[in-house]
Amino acid sequence: MRIARHVLVVAVVAASFSIAVSEDTAQQTYVLDPTQRPDGSSEDLDFLLHGSMSSEFVPDRVLRALVAANPDLFPGGDLSAFGVIEPGLDEAPIGLTTRTVDYLGGQHSWGINCMSCHSGTVEMPDGPPLVVLGMAGNFNVEAFYGAVLGATFRAGSKDGIGPFLTAYARVYYPKSSPTALEESIAKGREAIDKLLADDPYGAKGIAAGELHEIRPEELEPGTDAPRLAQALLRLFHNMRVALHVPEPPPAPTATPGGPGRNDAFGLLGAALLGKAPAVSAPVKFAHPWNLEGRAWVHWDGNTSDPTVRNVLAALGLGCPSDRQGSRLDMKLISRHTELSERLRSPKYPFAVDEDAAKRGADLYQTHCASCHESADDKRLYTPEEVGTDPNRARLVDQDYVAGFGAWLGGLKIEGFTPKEGSVRPTGKYFAAWLDDAWARAPYLHNGSVRTMRELLTKAADRPKTWRRGARAYDQEAMGFQDGGSFDFDTSLPGNSNSGHEYGADLSDAEKRELIEYLKTR
Repeated sequence: MRIARHVLVVAVVAASFSIAVSEDTAQQTYVLDPTQRPDGSSEDLDFLLHGSMSSEFVPDRVLRALVAANPDLFPGGDLSAFGVIEPGLDEAPIGLTTRTVDYLGGQHSWGINCMSCHSGTVEMPDGPPLVVLGMAGNFNVEAFYGAVLGATFRAGSKDGIGPFLTAYARVYYPKSSPTALEESIAKGREAIDKLLADDPYGAKGIAAGELHEIRPEELEPGTDAPRLAQALLRLFHNMRVALHVPEPPPAPTATPGGPGRNDAFGLLGAALLGKAPAVSAPVKFAHPWNLEGRAWVHWDGNTSDPTVRNVLAALGLGCPSDRQGSRLDMKLISRHTELSERLRSPKYPFAVDEDAAKRGADLYQTHCASCHESADDKRLYTPEEVGTDPNRARLVDQDYVAGFGAWLGGLKIEGFTPKEGSVRPTGKYFAAWLDDAWARAPYLHNGSVRTMRELLTKAADRPKTWRRGARAYDQEAMGFQDGGSFDFDTSLPGNSNSGHEYGADLSDAEKRELIEYLKTR
């Protein structure tokens, strides 16, 4: 099956320094800022947006059947509920990838890459939406994976297997009636129920963490529903192994990540090390801009090797770690790493009050520069110093680092040798650059403060709840509007919006001037 890809249309949009990107279905047009990729080709852009990281985990036909059979998990019949850019599967959503995968029955399969989480859209008043590469967008990665996995567990139940098999047959043979298969389901109900009772997770006869061999013809619908059900249960098992998900499924996390966030190191620790996180520590997706001058990355400055970062991401998001990770294609990882390291910070796309900005420059030097412009390791501050939520800083401790070091050292991936000491504990937070402050909203490491105006306010006066997921931008307050489907609750573990009260004592006029200046950086 051929999936529609982006047709890159190189066209300068008047007064915006941008290129247009449209699908061959002509359903939507987006605008990107080429200054974010000063030396990138159209092929590089296509790879950045759609190139595989060896992490495809769900066959296309299976995903479409799961969506059709579970409208409660996939509202709208597509991926729109999860905040992806271009939610229809025929339009190759930004950050979603496709590849044929042998351990998924040789099927054309979907996964994600860096840009699924690290790109977002901003509504523009007089034109198409602006896609900002590197922004913490609205993709709810936990909800997406949770819906797919939840649907597989449901499909492996007595009530769920029939609707799923019927939906799967309709996807597989869209022009044919599934009557024959439906009759086979009815006739084979006793055999199917026995299969579900004996092997509900498709894991029978195989060691924990191992993958079934599944031939493409085993996944073809026919008139033998029990045979097809068994093959699909084994496929679901392979999907869960690829995602390091135990069977039966684990309990949900105490604090949901929501759009633009997740507890990456907590999830990786649980998935790869079998180490349940001691605290909930969801953080905003980091911004991969201007990284060539930064020695350590992540909110706590814990990783020095960008390749290690991307290997961990790929192995955590769908590439199985059996065979000591050797299924991972390092050529793909290296290319993604190289391209993401070249991303530049985005320019503010709206009008600026230049006079106010000039006055704000002095305020920036007085209230911001000493923390946000010093050398890397001098920009690390304890939670006690800045007063922000401490969970993320405390999560990656020496035990975590030792575990990741040992795990990385056991990998046998061609072309990959982890650098010793490339992951460290700091127990602190990094004071980010502010050259791109407008696009960093919502603010703080956990994304708990919606706008810059609220960040320049005493913590006690900041909103305790607000909605995340809007694409409309509040130019005056500098941040996204209070809207979207996700309720952000700052009382939940890891979600505190306390601390960082620098600038809270400025006058309203001074706060406005500082915000106007930050828009120019």
